[in-house]
Formats: sequence, structure tokens, C-alpha cells
Amino acid sequence: MATKVVDVVNFNADASCLECDTWFAALNGGINSTFYSWLDLYVKYSKKVVLGIPGATLADIATINPESIDLIRENPAIFELILRPFAHDNALLRTRFGFEKNLEYGIKTLDKLFGVVPKYFLPPEFMLNSEQVLVLENNGIEGTFVNPARFSVEAKNRIPTFSYTIRGVFGSQLNCHSFNGKLTKAFLDGIHFYNSESWNKAVKEEEASVAFNWRDGESAFLIPDTIARESAWLKNESEDIKRVHLNGLDVDFVQNSNLESTQYKGYPFHSFAPWLKEMRMIGYTNKVAKIEEILEELSEDKLFHWLQIINSDILSAVEKDSPNIKLQRSLDNNEVFDFQIWRTERAFEGEEYLTLLKQSEKENGYQKYLNGNSGHLKKFKLRMSFLRGL
Repeated sequence: MATKVVDVVNFNADASCLECDTWFAALNGGINSTFYSWLDLYVKYSKKVVLGIPGATLADIATINPESIDLIRENPAIFELILRPFAHDNALLRTRFGFEKNLEYGIKTLDKLFGVVPKYFLPPEFMLNSEQVLVLENNGIEGTFVNPARFSVEAKNRIPTFSYTIRGVFGSQLNCHSFNGKLTKAFLDGIHFYNSESWNKAVKEEEASVAFNWRDGESAFLIPDTIARESAWLKNESEDIKRVHLNGLDVDFVQNSNLESTQYKGYPFHSFAPWLKEMRMIGYTNKVAKIEEILEELSEDKLFHWLQIINSDILSAVEKDSPNIKLQRSLDNNEVFDFQIWRTERAFEGEEYLTLLKQSEKENGYQKYLNGNSGHLKKFKLRMSFLRGL
């Protein structure tokens, strides 16, 4: 029975179901904001958590709710940070230069806000190739993560379910922790039904001495009663469960050479089906790829602009269906009802950013088009300003 849990949170403000205005509303209000209150639950209940926040999301937080940055910085015993790129992208679409630049500004963001460069990297969408393993190693990164539950049945069966080392090109290597997908579902049951029963049971059934959980932190922000739901899950977590950080964790990694012949030695390749299922965004993808081909020739400002058009959820907001889930009505009302989480029109956001980049080549530029009140234009201006400040 596992008694130790490493709880890794991917908090992506560009998630395909999270409206810009909803995200900004969660940040507004300083220490009384929804986002600060969500973070403060972990301090209140003394629950260790590992935060994987892309640089773009951190830029929003630092600008609108710096109090949350202070809370994380002041509580290292609760919050452990892991590295993310600046943009939450599909890394398998990146050139080496594109991957390096996205990583570079993720590193600069964490260094500026927290004065740290973590040794573990959480790949967006669990996409990583063997050359990128080398790039990460060259940047001092020691480890990463894989989530077998996110892959096809055959691939899932070939991905080790324990901690092991993966190989990259030219003899590069990273430690790799494997997530237990059952824990993700158990967490969602917790916030959907105001309890920890499924979570406590799933952790108890984990065979390894340390269980590794991955989840989307924004999940609770997509449903009503955000704070009460997360609070009920944390508050009722079994006292037998010990939350731990990666730093100082004593785990033996099975060496790459000792893996079974059928097990993947390198990072498994993720399917693009969920992002390009009906190829509705293939035109957009091709346009972005053409820009990336000349990325090394572009100005720094245009590179910053490019970082805003490679978000993976610009694609998934179009290609993925809107989830329909069941929720308990409230903490005091056990009635269960159907709840639709609608995908946003994030593709429009991407299209407008892409058009702005094209417009920047014209004599009169794109500045006059930034005067609108839409949330995604506000986000664009905010992040451009943050990047320039790096």
C-alpha cells in the first residue's frame, strides 16, 4: 500500500474549456480572489503539492495577482515548483530551435519570479521526442514524467509503470516518473462529489511505495463551487497518506538497459488524434509551421508573438468534444445532475493572434487592433509586456 503521494498539478490558464474572462475573474481580488483562495487551501490543510505552471500562466498571475506568487514563494514546505515551457504547446510540432526558445522563456519566468530553475520538467500534453531529451539534459534538467493512461492501449502496455530512465539522442538520459492514471480519475470524483473516498481507496491500492498523481489544476475552476469542492477533497484525505515533494525523494530508477525488450526505452510518441482528429485546424497548424521555419530570423518581439500562437488548446478547443460530467449539487445537497463543460472558441483567439503577426509586417502595424475589450487581447498585451520585461 502506498502511503506516500507526489501530487503533480498542471495548471494551464489556456486550457480549452477555460474562458479568458473566467480566468481573469479568478485572479482578481488579491488575497480574496478565487485563485489565491485555492492555493491557500494547501497551506491551510498543510498539504504538499507540486506545481507545474506554464510561463504564460505565471505571467498572468504575476501581473494580476502577485499575492499568489508571494504565497507560493513564502511556503516552500507546501509548494514545490517544476519546470514548464512558456507556452503550453504540442512539443512534437516544434523545431529544435522552437523547443529551445519555448523552454528558455519558461526557465526565465521561473527564475525571475522565484529565483529557481527546477530539475524536473513536465511536458505539455506528454509530448517529448528524443532530441528534446538531449536539450533538457543540456539545460541541467534531470527528470521528467510520463502518463501511460494518456496513450493508446498498445503504447500503454509498453510504458513502464515504475520510475525508470529514458534515453535521448547522443547518449542523453533523463530520470522519468510514471503517473498512475487511476489517481487522476479518483481526484475528479473527489471534486465532483465533495469527498475523498475514491482518492483514498485508489492510493491505498497503489502497489508501489510512492504513488505519482497527475491532474489538471484548472479542473475545479470549470465547475461551480470551486473552493468548497477542492476543500472537501483535501480536508477528507486519509491521515495515512503522506504527501511528499520530489526534492529529496528516495526512489530507485530502473536503468534503461534493464528494461524489458518490449518496453519503450525512449519517450513514447503521443497520438495527434485528439488535436487534429478531423483536421479542422490543419490550415492553422501549417501556417504556424511556416513561421517556425524562419523563427531564427525574426525579431525578439515577433518571437514573443509566436509563443502565443503555439498553444496546444487552440487546436483541442476545436477538435475535442465538450465534456459532460455528473456533479453533486452542493456540499449539503446530495442531488446529482448533468453538467456540460463547454470548449471555448480558443481557435478564434489563435486566428486573431496569427493575423496580428501578419499585420505586424505592414507599415501601420497592429497596435490599433489591440484596443478591443476582449479577454484574449488583454491576455496578449499582458504577456507581451511580461516577456519584454524578461
